Amino acid sequence: MIRVKSVNPYVKEIIDAIKNIREKYKNKLKVISVDELFILVGENFGFLTDIASRFMDRKYTYSDLETFDNDLKFDFTRFMTYVSDIFDCDNFAHVFKDVMDIFFGYSAIGVAYGKLYYQDNFVGYHAFNVVLVDDKGELKFLVYEPQTGNYSPCDRSYTKIGKWGYEILSLEFY
Repeated sequence: MIRVKSVNPYVKEIIDAIKNIREKYKNKLKVISVDELFILVGENFGFLTDIASRFMDRKYTYSDLETFDNDLKFDFTRFMTYVSDIFDCDNFAHVFKDVMDIFFGYSAIGVAYGKLYYQDNFVGYHAFNVVLVDDKGELKFLVYEPQTGNYSPCDRSYTKIGKWGYEILSLEFY
């Protein structure tokens, strides 16, 4: 194992800032077990018969919709530059999930793979996010497009965000 003996002062400043943000927001998070999340995914999207799903942890954290919406102001993913086949939709989806987990502790954000439609016409395959939130006492999923920062409440089979349609084929929580 390689250990870093000293940390660059700029990196330490970033790490400290992240720790401060996480400390400030940790009390707003709620916890759901993998079993409960698995059931919710099944109820909302169909179990393994409809979509493939994978869960890597035993517990996941989420917040209420208002808090999540406020925390999106700090997400910089949508300002990153798309580079075809280098930094494209799957990279955006993973970076968004990781940024929200690192900064705020959200782990109930899934990376979804599926079909993308424009004005209900199939465009191609796409990666995006599915976010668990508490909306006034009811657990709901949102489809989140990390390249634009837009989201919409999840519909079981087909969710629209503006003129774009999202169909989930597989979903991974880690």
